[in-house]
Amino acid sequence: MNQNLFASDDRALAPPSNATPRRLAAIPTYERIEQELRARVAAGEWGDGVILPSRRELAADYNVDLNTLQRAVAPLLSDGTLRAQGRRGTFVGANAPKDGAPPQDKQRLALPVLSVGIIWRIDRDSRDGYRSPVVAGIERATSARGGMCRTFDLGNETSSDRSLARAVDALMGQGAAGIVNVIDRPDREVEELFSVSAARRVPIVYAGPVPSRCYRLSVTFSQIDAGFQAARHLFRKGCRDLLIFSGRASPGWRQREQGALEAASAFGVGREALVRSVDDSVSEDAVRSDRLANNQTTVAYVAAAGLLRRGLPAQGVVALSEYDAYGFIRAAGDLGYVAGTDYAITGFDDLPEATVAGLTTICPPLEAIGREAVALLARSLNDPSLAMQAVLPSELVSRASTMTYVAGGRGR
Repeated sequence: MNQNLFASDDRALAPPSNATPRRLAAIPTYERIEQELRARVAAGEWGDGVILPSRRELAADYNVDLNTLQRAVAPLLSDGTLRAQGRRGTFVGANAPKDGAPPQDKQRLALPVLSVGIIWRIDRDSRDGYRSPVVAGIERATSARGGMCRTFDLGNETSSDRSLARAVDALMGQGAAGIVNVIDRPDREVEELFSVSAARRVPIVYAGPVPSRCYRLSVTFSQIDAGFQAARHLFRKGCRDLLIFSGRASPGWRQREQGALEAASAFGVGREALVRSVDDSVSEDAVRSDRLANNQTTVAYVAAAGLLRRGLPAQGVVALSEYDAYGFIRAAGDLGYVAGTDYAITGFDDLPEATVAGLTTICPPLEAIGREAVALLARSLNDPSLAMQAVLPSELVSRASTMTYVAGGRGR
């Protein structure tokens, strides 16, 4: 998307003109957790002598391993903010700072409940599984902090005004202290949002699939990194050449393709070992016809069938979506080729069907994006000048479509 920094005029939440936005990804995870734990203790979430959740529970809450959580807790134990009592657990220490707060009981009564507004669109297409896990992560992280969520559905057909500005205004009217937007909208609309006075009074975090510089606060994941991971996995499995395949060209998949090309460069694979087949030849009329039924898998099947008439074009296949992968596997199967035996193939997004199909895939960190968005929102409430953009890594899930492949086997 076209990305422009919004102007920092007299907006209440804009950073000083000389401030340099600090990338959240540049701060070690254990330091971010340490800072947040300190803030929660100082805010009175846990009072003097109160036992904290177990280390494993905290690690799960922050979506990190136990070692990372231990590194975050260690400084708090050493300075007396926390104290450990063997198998009994970890308690708030006597030296824990309270930011000059009143006695704990009164402070707890005075603390407002964290109310998070969520702008989203309910997924009415079963193939679009992005938003629901992100929203689930937001709700769980908010609940873990003793807060509550309110939502505004921009896909509500009964709403005459579906703008971001209306959603922000409605959520603020319901008492939202901060807002997380999980919908990717044009830059122009985002710029219009921040020109509205209501949007200047609350922190707004963008939690979406495409990085956006229009927001000072954002959490997303890299499609380029996802493509790099997929191709790297195939090269590590011994594939000497690679097919980058899609039944139909899509702007959103170009970044995945770019990541695959970068992996090839990192492994010293020349352009002659790369086969690119992002098919623009399937006409829109054919896609809309009854024969293809506007089905991505069927479109990919038609494109792959034409490609495979000349034999397998490469040992490894990076399918730019899981539907492309299903279509390719089906077309190859019709010609007697077996995924994971004759060739290795990866997909993206880890949809439920991938488990049944045994498809190795790249799983985006959807719930983690939601949790990080709430953590970023909480920090921005204490520091209105905060400007951070987090880019989280995806995870590769290995299955039979690559794990049973042996380079130099039946092959081509």
